[in-house]
Amino acid sequence: MVQSTAVKLGVKQGSWVAAWGIEQEQLLTLLGPLPDQVEVSAVLADEAPDESAQIVLLFADTVDDVHARIEAAWQSTAALGRLWVAYRKGARPLHRDTLQEALAVHGLNGVTLVALDGEWSAMRVRPA
Repeated sequence: MVQSTAVKLGVKQGSWVAAWGIEQEQLLTLLGPLPDQVEVSAVLADEAPDESAQIVLLFADTVDDVHARIEAAWQSTAALGRLWVAYRKGARPLHRDTLQEALAVHGLNGVTLVALDGEWSAMRVRPA
C-alpha cells in the first residue's frame, strides 16, 4: 500500500502543518488524506506564522531560497516538530547535495529524504 505524503512527513491527528512557497490548494492536494483535526496553512515567502507548527514545509527552487528562509522556517517549527525542505526532483542548482551544503551554513543537517510526488522530494532537517 502506498503511503500518503502526510504520513511520510509525520503528520499526526490534531497537528498544524505550515508551508512556504506553495499555494494552499496545491499543498492540500500534495498532502493527500489527512488525519482528523489537522490544520493546514500556506504562508507567503516573507511571512512567518504567529505560532510554531508541528510540521513545517519550505518549498525552495534555489539555494538562495533556502538561505533566505531556512532560519525563519526553523524558528517556526515546534520544539518536537519536523522541518522539511522540499525541492524539485532533478532540478539544478538545488538538489540534495547543494541543499546539505546550504543547511550546514545555518548549523542544520538533512537526515531523511522522501518523495512527495512525481515533481517534489523533501529533506528532513535537524540541528547539526
